[in-house]
Amino acid sequence: MQDTTDILIKGLQSEEFLKSNNPILLAALFFILLLGATFIFFKYILVPLQHRHYLKEQDLKNKIKIQKMQQTIREQKIRSAMFHETVELERKRMAKELHDGLGSVLSVAKLKLETFMFKEKIEHKILEDTIDLLIDGGKELRSVIHELQPVEIEKHGIVKALENQLFAFEQNYKIKVHQLKMDVPTKMSEHAKIALFRVFQEILHNIHKHAHAANVEVNMFCEDEIFYAEVKDDGRGFEPEKTVQTDGKSGYGLNNMIERIKNLGGTLNFVASPGDGTTVNISIPVNKTIDENLPEEENSSPDVNKTDSF
Repeated sequence: MQDTTDILIKGLQSEEFLKSNNPILLAALFFILLLGATFIFFKYILVPLQHRHYLKEQDLKNKIKIQKMQQTIREQKIRSAMFHETVELERKRMAKELHDGLGSVLSVAKLKLETFMFKEKIEHKILEDTIDLLIDGGKELRSVIHELQPVEIEKHGIVKALENQLFAFEQNYKIKVHQLKMDVPTKMSEHAKIALFRVFQEILHNIHKHAHAANVEVNMFCEDEIFYAEVKDDGRGFEPEKTVQTDGKSGYGLNNMIERIKNLGGTLNFVASPGDGTTVNISIPVNKTIDENLPEEENSSPDVNKTDSF
């Protein structure tokens, strides 16, 4: 009897214990369920979602890389095509100059020399004329060689080479040149100097051929590690936005100049309008064209050839 009573008492005590600790049990159960739900959320929802987002980002990055590579390849193909076309145009131009210049001189000299075959007495006047023609032919040949390889850059420096080019331009075409300042960094690489020289040649060629100018103003200087060049003429001008973007021959020389300067990390632009002349502005970061084998100094000729601007 006593045993039965003890069992009933313990049962009642157990029920009372459960009733008194019911909130704690519920809280513990809720915590376990929450922990499980959190685990399931992170493992089966959030992590896969983050992984998919990561894959999308990587896919987007890969697409951007591929697009950049394709763009680079396209630009390289365009530059390669422009290079080959430039070479071909240069060959044609040089062939025409040799034919029209040196070829004509030699042909006339040949005809004059042939006249001696039918004359018993040599006429000194014809001989003198023939010698003069051969001298002119030699000058023409040296001019062509100079254009093919500007040796003056190596012998005298880029500034002297540009000044000689301006002097020859003024003498040959009777267009007045005003040099404000001629300051080009000697640390500029040989490639950059030759590219600048070629662009300068093309600018002067365009002025002679198209501008019908009476005056040209040239200013070159460095400021804050940037090389600036400005070539201004008082010719008839043109419309850059139409000509520069042209695919035909009229715009090719201009586009070629822009590309040359762009390859040096710089910019070239035209400020012009019909009837108001043309200004060519060039800017090149010096640190992108440095030849590390040269000392830190500047090759300049600041005021020797300075004249009033027009």
